[in-house]
Amino acid sequence: MTDPAAWPAMDAREWQRRVRDAELIGQRWSLSGAGPGEDEQAQRWLATIDSSAYVGARHHTVPRFILQRWADDKGQVRTYRRIEGRHGVENIRDLAIRDFYTVLNEDGAKSSALESVMGQVESSAKPFIDYVLNPFAQPDPLGIDAIVALVQFATFQATRTARRRREIELQADWLAKTMATGRVTDEELRQVTIVPHQNETAILAAQMAGELTPYFMCRPLAVMTLNRPLLYMCDEPVVLNAPVGAFHGADCALTDEEIEARVRKQLRKVKARKRGRVEVRGREVHFSSTMPTGYGDADEIILVLSPGVALLWGPLTEAPQAGPAERVTLDERESTRFAVLANEAMCAQALDWIVTRKEDLAFGDATFPPPGPLMRVCDGSNAAAAAINELPERFRPHRLWTPSN
Repeated sequence: MTDPAAWPAMDAREWQRRVRDAELIGQRWSLSGAGPGEDEQAQRWLATIDSSAYVGARHHTVPRFILQRWADDKGQVRTYRRIEGRHGVENIRDLAIRDFYTVLNEDGAKSSALESVMGQVESSAKPFIDYVLNPFAQPDPLGIDAIVALVQFATFQATRTARRRREIELQADWLAKTMATGRVTDEELRQVTIVPHQNETAILAAQMAGELTPYFMCRPLAVMTLNRPLLYMCDEPVVLNAPVGAFHGADCALTDEEIEARVRKQLRKVKARKRGRVEVRGREVHFSSTMPTGYGDADEIILVLSPGVALLWGPLTEAPQAGPAERVTLDERESTRFAVLANEAMCAQALDWIVTRKEDLAFGDATFPPPGPLMRVCDGSNAAAAAINELPERFRPHRLWTPSN
């Protein structure tokens, strides 16, 4: 495992090479991905479920059977609410969000089909997670079925979160304001917020899980066991050993005035030339999250399963890894280093809550980074860019909007 002090240790050129290599792996995977038969099978499964079964229910973005590993016999955990900046003790049922995955059908009826999909992913992975966490089970190697189920579970844990939904909202707000620039004043645009329907954010976030699959499957998997329960859990539980954002492009440091001057110069060349073609290039906009999202170029990916056990996917390879998963037991020094790495990353990227065991009294004295902007965009100084770069007025995403609300 990489020393936390060395994150990230590569220079810009090395990380950019990794990004290109990762894109090629993702393209090759997508060309050999699921065919029409698998899509039809999914549609048949959806037709068999009760799409209203979980409407009105509390939906956990981190499954309850995972959170129970931190809870006492009353279901309580020690929490830090990052948005409000307060410590407390809460029941894990209160970490759920009512109707978070509920969407509207074309006829306007509420549907919990997406929550059922999440439940199916959890059900497929749970036997293997229980086996990994069972201290009395024979530590046999995990085979390909287990690896596939755990990868699917991890990709959904990376995309089903409230923060991901909120980031999609912010990008939609930026796009709408960019399209309105020139027709609506910048001052007016700063007074409004454009929010996409929750159907769009919920379904898009779920679909993103499939795009991440090759960046997990093409990595060796290890089960990391600490010598004592040191690990936290949060509402953004997948940790990447990767830089925050991506390396800036040539236009990122240019002001709006410098971009406009470049365009005017290019247009003068167009008028001066009677033949040929001159490219008129505006700004190349650079988006990035304020948490690491480079699944293709990360050295390692971590998903915590309990206070003392985590899954670790190692460096990316060119082909899917068929297993078996390695089992690694860490000594006291290694356990401390691993926990520092994972806990600091989770505390920095959590949107709403961070939890630990109720017995962890030192948690109450810990300091946590204050919440900040969730995304960054290099797009000059305008209302669209401000919607991304400034501290959001609202951190939590919209949910279950209906025309009657």
